[in-house]
Amino acid sequence: MLGTGHSIKRPFDTPAGGRRGRANGFLHIRANGSPHSAPRAQAGFTLLEVLVAVAIFAFLASGAYAVMEQALKAREQMEVKLARLAEVQRVLAMLQRDVEQLALRPSRDEFGDPNPLFRADGHDDQKSYFRFTRGGWRNPLGLPRSGLQYVGWRLDKGRLRREYALYTDRAAQTPLRGGVMLKGVESLSLRMLEQADKQAGGKGQWRDAWPKDETNKRDATVPRALEITLEMKDMGRIVRVLRLPEVAARDIDEGGKTP
Repeated sequence: MLGTGHSIKRPFDTPAGGRRGRANGFLHIRANGSPHSAPRAQAGFTLLEVLVAVAIFAFLASGAYAVMEQALKAREQMEVKLARLAEVQRVLAMLQRDVEQLALRPSRDEFGDPNPLFRADGHDDQKSYFRFTRGGWRNPLGLPRSGLQYVGWRLDKGRLRREYALYTDRAAQTPLRGGVMLKGVESLSLRMLEQADKQAGGKGQWRDAWPKDETNKRDATVPRALEITLEMKDMGRIVRVLRLPEVAARDIDEGGKTP
């Protein structure tokens, strides 16, 4: 007996005078009785077809890699810009808190001379500064100090610095403390809006320095508003107009002196 899938060969009759239709006169017959021709070798890819397929795949892969690389670079640049924006916003928020908590309390420098209540100089945008006394200085450790703080902001070689003194009236040889708050600042411009003269019915003017009389160290006036313009290397111009506390404006309007 023959198993399934086996084949046998048998001679077949050839018409008289005819030629055999199969080589050697044999016909392949499966075990189930169906005749078939001799099996042929299986066809495959040629070398040229393989090279073309590899070339197409390499082209598509290089395009996908370029797109992915560009997307990753864009993401990194966006993260850097967002971090920079958050840094600038944090510094401006700190500066605004200082200005909004201005205290009408005179101070003295390290030589014992009185300081104006608010001092600012915006004539040179490379060396601009402003200084004053602020309140609301928290003291969670219970240190022997008040809640008042003498603070100052100034531009120093492209860096915006915040400086402060531990005590409002500084002792001799006591330098200001602080550090760099923001880098990459090309210039710092300041303008102060003076209090309006209600009796004359006029409007206040913008000034580049304060107090109006720079020789008066006992000046007890403060501007109504402070305009700060920062020129950043990577973010362009940033302008902030900060209004001084209402309590300061009210006290000045009534008498022009600190309580």
